[in-house]
Amino acid sequence: MTGKANQLFNSPKVDLHIHSERSDGSFTSQEIIDYACKMGLKAISITDHDDIGSLEFSEQYCRQKGIEFISGVEISARTRPFDLHLLGYFFDYRNQLLKNYIAFFQDERLKRAKKIVELLKNYGIHLPFDLILKRQATARSAVLISRMSSLKRATSIPTRKLVRSTSGRAARVGCPNIKSLQQKQLR
Repeated sequence: MTGKANQLFNSPKVDLHIHSERSDGSFTSQEIIDYACKMGLKAISITDHDDIGSLEFSEQYCRQKGIEFISGVEISARTRPFDLHLLGYFFDYRNQLLKNYIAFFQDERLKRAKKIVELLKNYGIHLPFDLILKRQATARSAVLISRMSSLKRATSIPTRKLVRSTSGRAARVGCPNIKSLQQKQLR
């Protein structure tokens, strides 16, 4: 580990596992960075699920705000019977091979989400796929749906627990992995 990395990892004022609204967080990268500055953090890493789209802006904005930026991502992987979430740090987010992998993975996730939406219809759960494709709701909704990895698990969620926020994002109320919905967002 380099001296700089060692310093950062030993600091009590860092947060190296933050999700933005691009995956299952509540806030934009700018809001996260502003809050990190307010809290006196020395370094942060935004580690969205299979998404590196906010890293360039985040690095530039952190530089403006005087906070250390660490590139990060949370990559999903599966080795049956486990779903793994691997955290990666200090990589070149401009690397074309990495960008291609992330794009491929996001496309595969959307394909799987589309299949699950169709299966849910058979059980009376109607989640219009066009809502998933709107704006940045794509990532958040795809994460939600992909977490319903089996039909049994998906159909065990009571339909009254599925809600839609004012932005059209679908979410399951009370789901510990989706902290993004707050009472003010619900219709």
